[in-house]
Amino acid sequence: MIDSKIMDTTKSILKDFGNTYVSDKGTLKRTKVIEDLYAYTPTLMKALLANQLIHDTYTESIMIDDKSVELFKLNQFIKMFTYKETVSNIHKYVIPTERSYQLDIMSDKHKVIVADKSIGMSILRRTPYNLLIYPSLNIWYSRSKKSTTFMSGTKIEYLEELVKFDSFIKGKLLEVIRSFENMFLGSFAYHFEMEYKNVFDKMSSKMQQKTGNHNVGTQMTGNIIQLIPM
Repeated sequence: MIDSKIMDTTKSILKDFGNTYVSDKGTLKRTKVIEDLYAYTPTLMKALLANQLIHDTYTESIMIDDKSVELFKLNQFIKMFTYKETVSNIHKYVIPTERSYQLDIMSDKHKVIVADKSIGMSILRRTPYNLLIYPSLNIWYSRSKKSTTFMSGTKIEYLEELVKFDSFIKGKLLEVIRSFENMFLGSFAYHFEMEYKNVFDKMSSKMQQKTGNHNVGTQMTGNIIQLIPM
């Protein structure tokens, strides 16, 4: 499992090298990064190890001839770039930390059309990224076997409308469920109250004193039985 914070930090460092490691669309050139890591390219290694998070995570001090030597865990670091996404770990892998990065992921990874980034940023301020992506992929617009990309022509505006529609439908369903729940519980309460009253009336006075009154009772008004507080 990839640590998204370390991945974001690494990508931010790699962006400082221009188009060497990151394309104009923000896609990581993984093969090039791995080649230069194996070659221990000085400028790349210096930039990475200058970052405290990467340094603390991927270096280890060992003693050689009574001297402390720092080792860089190269293979462990490279695993981050050879990581394969699956259905089970896709959610963990694509969690971004910045809205601008969210738009890049939506466009490059999920094939969502973001024609105007200012509009895209406005939508992300109103609607959480995860709500825009995952329910839509799993239910509405997925076109890949692993549910990672949307159908051709899917715009970010469409996804926002789907979230609104989803919220509206859930609200209506909850209204119906609550009405049914109230009716169901009311009928149950009335039934058991009547049963309690019948059993209570058949008890001896001594047992009634031990049992005590229930919080609700009944009284006859004409041919109608009414519940009354006790």
